[in-house]
Amino acid sequence: MTYTFATTYSALTVATFSILFYCLVQVVYNLYFHPLRRFPGPIHRATADLFYFLSLFSGKEVRDEHRYHTIYGPVVRVAPNTLSFTTTRAWKDIYDFKPGGNHLEKDPWFYARSMKGAGDIIQCIGKQEHARHRKLISHAFSDAALREQESMIKNHVDLLIQQLKRRPEVDITAWYNFATFDIIGDLALGDSFKALEGGQYHPWVSKIFRNVKYLSVFRLGKAYPFPIGTLLNILEPVVFRLAEQHSRCSDEKVDSRRAKQSDRKDFYSYISRYDDDRGLSDAELKNDMEIIVVAGSETTATLLSGATYLLMKHPTMLKKLESEVRHFSTDEELTFLSTSQLPYLNAIIEESFRLYPPGPVRAPRITKPGGAMIDGHYVPGSTRVAVMPYAASRATWNFHDPEKFVPERWLKDCPTEYELDQRSVVQPFGRGARACIGRNLAMNEIRTVLARMIWNFELEQLPRNGVWINQKAYTLWDKPPLWVKLTPRSPSQDMV
Repeated sequence: MTYTFATTYSALTVATFSILFYCLVQVVYNLYFHPLRRFPGPIHRATADLFYFLSLFSGKEVRDEHRYHTIYGPVVRVAPNTLSFTTTRAWKDIYDFKPGGNHLEKDPWFYARSMKGAGDIIQCIGKQEHARHRKLISHAFSDAALREQESMIKNHVDLLIQQLKRRPEVDITAWYNFATFDIIGDLALGDSFKALEGGQYHPWVSKIFRNVKYLSVFRLGKAYPFPIGTLLNILEPVVFRLAEQHSRCSDEKVDSRRAKQSDRKDFYSYISRYDDDRGLSDAELKNDMEIIVVAGSETTATLLSGATYLLMKHPTMLKKLESEVRHFSTDEELTFLSTSQLPYLNAIIEESFRLYPPGPVRAPRITKPGGAMIDGHYVPGSTRVAVMPYAASRATWNFHDPEKFVPERWLKDCPTEYELDQRSVVQPFGRGARACIGRNLAMNEIRTVLARMIWNFELEQLPRNGVWINQKAYTLWDKPPLWVKLTPRSPSQDMV
């Protein structure tokens, strides 16, 4: 027994010192010999990936990297093999398509396959695979489809306004989510989630929020399969169970829509009409529909919440928007076309995208083996690179008064001090061949909902909100309730 104990103790001691020695060697290499050693950044971030993952897992990564860029400049080494950029040129160099196959591919570590093993329009890595998904899905987002969808969207916005008129104080974030999930459920799967009718989340929607929040856990486990990944499997089984439940709910929704065999014009009908043997497998189709539901609802509701908060914090801007929107005799006149032609409304939306991007985290790419020139810097091969949207939107080298809410910077005749603002650095829908396919739908939905809210209500923020916009981010913002006092307007009130 003594011999066995001594032998075991000795083996553990050797293993411990071996691990410590390996870690020490890795730290020394990362600091003094790594190809990225000349790029600026915090020293602790250069030593090991663990510090990046701890920040990511705590929800602080977005603000941490903004702080690092403020200290170190437009390009920062935020992990041993990762560079973060913040300029318009970097957007082009990293995300634009380049002939001859020299464009940068998605980072396979970040874009993990779904639990079903099949790809989807976001997770697929290769150009050809992505093009196959995008070509088929694009039919659901064509101009013709958008025109057919307007009346359906209007019905849900009508219901949102009706429900809010019965409630003097609401958590507007929740109600925006009710509306956007009902809209995308109707458009994508031919069946609303009935959240607006009941004033509560559908069970699947609740699972979506938790599932997205725990994506960072999956990435942590993938980067450190042992021992961290093993411990996560033991200590956090709820994470994996939630992912399974989320996937199962999505599959059931798609199967239910398929069983209806309806000619109703929705996303599924457009996609299935053009699907063939070269199209999508059943698992891929289900994954894509799941992505569409999440991407087409949560991000839209997030921007609406952020814009509402910023307007309530800035009464002068709110009054200007009220004057523009309430020029219309009825809110029925606030259509996709008419709201697209309101300059101040669109400036409010663009400035809200800048200060509160719905997708605040970066979308990483990997440089080719021969390296790449990014924003004037030679970046070695196999390096993770990305633009951090939140940091880029608030960088002093991109914007004058970057922390201020100034919609006027987006107007054609903007004030002189904002003429040199790098407005193209704000890319809320991404850039290049991988840019969000639903941009036009999202913008029309955002403009219509926000304009009709302003036309129908006087908005007043309630004190319990605090500094609402200071949030943690787990892939998406972890939004607390945004409490708003709503006072319905008389149809004849404030007419111009």
